[in-house]
Amino acid sequence: LIVEGPMVTDMRANFAEDWNHFANKNKYVGRNRRIAPIPQSVIDAIEAQRAAERASGLRGADHYSRWLKDPEQRMNGIGRYIAQKPYKDINTITEAYLQYLDGVSNYLGITNPVPWDTRTEAPATRGLRPHYLSFNNFNRLHDKVQELMRDRKGVRVDYITSGGDFAANEAVPMTVDRIAGYVERGAYVRANANQVWLDKTTPFLNKLKKPFENLLKDYVVRAKKPGTTVTSEEAYFDNVAVWVHLAFIHQKIFYFDRLAASIGSLNFLQNATDHAYEATAIIQDAALNREIDHAMVLDMANSFPFTFKNIER
Repeated sequence: LIVEGPMVTDMRANFAEDWNHFANKNKYVGRNRRIAPIPQSVIDAIEAQRAAERASGLRGADHYSRWLKDPEQRMNGIGRYIAQKPYKDINTITEAYLQYLDGVSNYLGITNPVPWDTRTEAPATRGLRPHYLSFNNFNRLHDKVQELMRDRKGVRVDYITSGGDFAANEAVPMTVDRIAGYVERGAYVRANANQVWLDKTTPFLNKLKKPFENLLKDYVVRAKKPGTTVTSEEAYFDNVAVWVHLAFIHQKIFYFDRLAASIGSLNFLQNATDHAYEATAIIQDAALNREIDHAMVLDMANSFPFTFKNIER
């Protein structure tokens, strides 16, 4: 995603804030190598740029109403950069997504590398478990998406995720890429060592069925037995399509009514929603939407429809 304008200033500001947080928190990396903070002069320059953009009418909540009421402007590059950070506010992206999901009336597109999590009740309230195992934001997003699928039957949902050959994690495609790099450089010993690791671990990782169990539980259409009804617990969604890609996909997209698109680093996973440093750009732009439509259709064409026929029950 290539952006320009005020969003770039926000990205710079977020990077500087996080860098200096860790510079102050972790004084040393390795052996006696201090992390130098970003100078205050750079921070001041970023804030001055923000002020100039606000003065020239390029940013600020005061302009939202005017921009969004203008038919020509509201789909011509309007966007927001949203970052979340555990030390400051872990809820920012979740809150934005919930508001957009509230407004969805026709279409929701989700591209998510691995459907690793499903709704999880709160962990024990003792020790460090509540902090490190919180599913609060994930549950809120998950519940909202489930509600949308169940209660707004006019809404079409496409959920695109990675294929099973990639063992439900990034290790396989990353290792394949690493092996190719070693071969190109003639480092055959390292290439072979990585291939041995891949051969040993992939069969084990492919036995991890949880992502596909979650797809069955949460998203997949279940065909009903003739003459019977399907309860809500059986998740009978005729408006939802799940696509299992032939390869590993790494993009993270939430696409709201083909009007606003979120492209960023936030996986639809508990670790990302509740604990990690993440950022996303939510953009309204007609040209970008056409590109996303094209890309998602290509992804669907290179995927298997994931269905489940439960006719024996």
